[in-house]
Amino acid sequence: MSGLADHDSPDVRGLWAAVCAAPEEDTPRLCLADALDECGDPDRAAFVRAQVECYRHPRASEVCLCGYEPRDGYHHNSPTCPYVVAAELLRAHEAAWRKAGKCLACGGRGFRWEEGRRETVRGDCPHCLGQGDRGGLCDALDPQDDRYHARDRLFHYRVDWSRGFPSAVHAPLQDVFVRVGWAHNAGGWVPTPRALAWVREWPVIERVHLTCRRPDVNGHVWGWFRHVNERHPLEVAPELVPAPVWQAIDGGAYRNAAWVAFDTEAEAVDALARAVVRVLRAALKPVPA
Repeated sequence: MSGLADHDSPDVRGLWAAVCAAPEEDTPRLCLADALDECGDPDRAAFVRAQVECYRHPRASEVCLCGYEPRDGYHHNSPTCPYVVAAELLRAHEAAWRKAGKCLACGGRGFRWEEGRRETVRGDCPHCLGQGDRGGLCDALDPQDDRYHARDRLFHYRVDWSRGFPSAVHAPLQDVFVRVGWAHNAGGWVPTPRALAWVREWPVIERVHLTCRRPDVNGHVWGWFRHVNERHPLEVAPELVPAPVWQAIDGGAYRNAAWVAFDTEAEAVDALARAVVRVLRAALKPVPA
């Protein structure tokens, strides 16, 4: 299955470009859902509509997870609930919907043949890292690989979906940034090709969460923050995160040259994840015409 940018229908390609140009708007997404319906992809169309409906009615206590109250005829476990519809469709099709499009370097095979000194060697394509897809999100998790302590997961990276498309990626630091040299400065960290592929092929991604510092650690957010005081419970300092991310952090209850303080964990996590995306987008090189 090809990605939306490579779809056979010009209407789908055009509407996907409109979604990427205005990711905060719902109208292009619903128009894209209509186009997908007309092109014979009703499941993806229904998924987009269901998630848009859930987004418009956030979760609340004592109501259905999609936001509808029981008196409206919807229930948490009802098959007509948009939240249930979206969850079931994602469970069935997530592997296909994570694909952004065929890697042009290897033709979607995921490998290429290279001439060695004595023989021809087959190796993973360096552009798609063996996935065959240029988006970088469809890499399956090896069932024997327990680095992430999550054998029930299907993919290397957890993806949060919002209004029909990926909105956030959860990945360890080593898969997002690589350190060049030993100096802890702005030039010492550079984004990985895979992380750049996420934001290049999925312009709707708003956050990239750094889950852990090392791949053998079950990640959690506290590694990136430290407690300050009761007034500002969490802070981020230059020595805690890669320097480019520190420079890109926006917001915070208080800031000086040494640290940025946040009032709540949610604000701190969101600010850090959005800063990572800013760094990745700034590192993207324009595609030659």
